[in-house]
Amino acid sequence: MAKKKKADKIKIYIIVFTVLAASLVPISIGLFGQKMEPAEEEGPFPLSVTDDFGNEVKIRKKPGLIASCGLFIDEILFSIVDEKRITALTVYSKDPVISNIADKVSGIPFFISNTLNSEYLISLAPDILFYANWNSTDTIKLLKDAGLTVFGIRFPSTLEEIKQKIMLLARVVDEREKGRDLVNWMETSLKDVRKKVGKIAEGRRLTVLDYDGVYSTASGRSSIFNDMLKTAGLSNAVGRFREDQWGMVPLSRETIIELDPDIILLPDWVFNDPEGPDRMYIDFVTDPAFSVLKAVKTNRVYRLPERHSASGSQYFVLGVRDLVQIAYPDE
Repeated sequence: MAKKKKADKIKIYIIVFTVLAASLVPISIGLFGQKMEPAEEEGPFPLSVTDDFGNEVKIRKKPGLIASCGLFIDEILFSIVDEKRITALTVYSKDPVISNIADKVSGIPFFISNTLNSEYLISLAPDILFYANWNSTDTIKLLKDAGLTVFGIRFPSTLEEIKQKIMLLARVVDEREKGRDLVNWMETSLKDVRKKVGKIAEGRRLTVLDYDGVYSTASGRSSIFNDMLKTAGLSNAVGRFREDQWGMVPLSRETIIELDPDIILLPDWVFNDPEGPDRMYIDFVTDPAFSVLKAVKTNRVYRLPERHSASGSQYFVLGVRDLVQIAYPDE
């Protein structure tokens, strides 16, 4: 009888152990057998973000390989993303005349031309591709149809918009902290400039004409250069003129003479014409018709670094510094 009771107890222990073991199987599989998600997917993903063109873009995981089709996007990404995550930038990022990162991009595997070859871009297989408002909409559609995740960023027209673009890009690539650091760097960099400019009375602020002799145009009130002038305590000579969709104002020679600005800025870079800026500068300052301009008389016709003066990235602040230096050297 005692032996039977002992055997029954052993059976009960076996049953209880079996039940417990079975209940622990899912836990053990979750801990040891299941493939764990990589660390880069932890956090805010999957993510749904509206780009600058109103497209809702769904991003399944933190982008590993990133491609950019706009120079201003190149420069922002390069400052907030580990270089190893960047698979392609624009060919312009290598040009030291217009790029602020030309000396840093030698390790980037691929570069994208302005024509946007769809087959080439698809072959890069980026996790996300950023494009700008001048890129071909037909090509972008082909990329979408091919299954690529594409995200549109419109070129900014103000300092505040640059900050917004930085934080938008930082959100999409999951680098919010680095985005905030970059915006803070911009603000810190402009503190001394704002203090200096703040002491200059409105009546003493100089007028500036940013003139492109190739197209006979100047940067208007909705251009990013207009905001650069305002930040530097300067007035845009064509700020009240009607402009085109790109923020440019067509100008005749007679209008330039009539405006007679304090400072005239000429291009430091001309597309596909390396000698163009030198030629344009000489032609302008030696033109008899322009000899009456006070900017010509006082030697205040300048060529600022194009990579600063045309910047739509954080390097906007360097353009502001350049302007303050030439306009108010003694302040």
